[in-house]
Amino acid sequence: MAKNPKKCLLVIITSIMILLSACAVPRCAFAKTFSFTVIPNPYRGWSDLRFEKVDQNGEFFAEGLTVNISTDKGTRYVLEQSNVASLVNYAIGVSIPDNNFVFYTRRNSAAGQLNYIEQETPVRGMKNIYTSNTPSDAFDLVYLIKSPLEVPQGAYTGQISFTLRDLDDPSEPQKVVTLKVSVQVGSNKPVVEVATVNESKTITLNSAKEELSSAEVSVNVKSFLGAPYRILQSMSDALESSDGSQLPYDVVNFMIGESKKGSGPMRPIPLSMGLAEIYKSNSSGSPDNFIITYALAKTEDLKAGRYTTKLQYRLEGEQGPIQKGVLDNLGLEVIIEPKFDIIVKLASETGTIEFLKLSPSGEAKTYEVTIETKTNVGKRYQVTQHISSELITKEGKTIPPESFTLKTESLDSKGVLKFPDKAAVKKGDTVLLASDEKGSSDTFKIIYELKPPKEPIIGDFSTSVSYSISEI
Repeated sequence: MAKNPKKCLLVIITSIMILLSACAVPRCAFAKTFSFTVIPNPYRGWSDLRFEKVDQNGEFFAEGLTVNISTDKGTRYVLEQSNVASLVNYAIGVSIPDNNFVFYTRRNSAAGQLNYIEQETPVRGMKNIYTSNTPSDAFDLVYLIKSPLEVPQGAYTGQISFTLRDLDDPSEPQKVVTLKVSVQVGSNKPVVEVATVNESKTITLNSAKEELSSAEVSVNVKSFLGAPYRILQSMSDALESSDGSQLPYDVVNFMIGESKKGSGPMRPIPLSMGLAEIYKSNSSGSPDNFIITYALAKTEDLKAGRYTTKLQYRLEGEQGPIQKGVLDNLGLEVIIEPKFDIIVKLASETGTIEFLKLSPSGEAKTYEVTIETKTNVGKRYQVTQHISSELITKEGKTIPPESFTLKTESLDSKGVLKFPDKAAVKKGDTVLLASDEKGSSDTFKIIYELKPPKEPIIGDFSTSVSYSISEI
């Protein structure tokens, strides 16, 4: 051995390591178990304690949970229940009273000592549920929502926790399980109904039809909410047509009719992308019903098209949304009917361009015609004059062309006037105005002038004049 010290040292270290490992194995093999599980609504497979569709004035509503405790320590232990958070509808700040949320333990469901056996007890505070030193055990708890339940319909949530403590071994960490508790008071149906009067899902407004220039939406708050609430409205997007054109927000206004218990805008208010309050309840959150009226504002200068968006309605309490917040979504459709019209205004009411009492030695006479175009199709156009013949008598006498002239005059015109200076009136078609690139509506004036011919001509002279509008 002395001749090979390195080999001897290696053997000794190896032996020590094996000895230490062998000593560690029994300690791991004999670790003690101290745990528990809580299974709510064991026949439903839920992970929370859930009460669905609780009738405010019906019979009590019960749900159960099973507690399984597993330990082999042989020490005494206790299971405690604590009400971590009361059942609250956070949207309106209303709580279910403590006396309406109770529990009890089921008789003969445990080997250890159970408390509150068949004794309905409010969940509030901390309760010592169970004490034992048995290796393992299981028992059932029953929870009830009792009626009459004098709270508004809606969703209420809270929390309870269970703590397993070792009474003989302070070094053993406590085991805690926390459960969410949810209660749906009343049905899951909305407490507020929003619908168009014609029961469609779209509000339709039409610029060309008086009966469709406004539309009504009814709002019915069917349940008592127990706290102040408000109804809000918002647009999902701007009103937009298939070609990407958009309408300004103020093309549609809204207001509400008289409500019985709350308040809202009694004068027209333009739509907006942000949230707009359309109704505010009284302090007690009473049921109510009212009508929202949507109406078109000025549409004369809007481009023709079918514009659509969505309106969203929300219900909020003082603390936030009620019943997921969104009540409904309705489509909004604004139809701007195409216009492509020309209006001719004569200086006289006879419907005739007249030059009366023209004497050979007298001064020239003028006559003015105002032309107005109304168009929203967004395309360039032109205004054309058609003269069927020269000024002629029944006998065939004519006035020389140079004696009958015209010129065009701007009335804040947007387009291009073709005759800013005098020019002879010609037989056939003559373009008087070409619109701007947008095809905007326009107005201009035509001034006709008739000078007495140098050679006297006696008679009644006439021709036919017409005006038209056409796309370029």
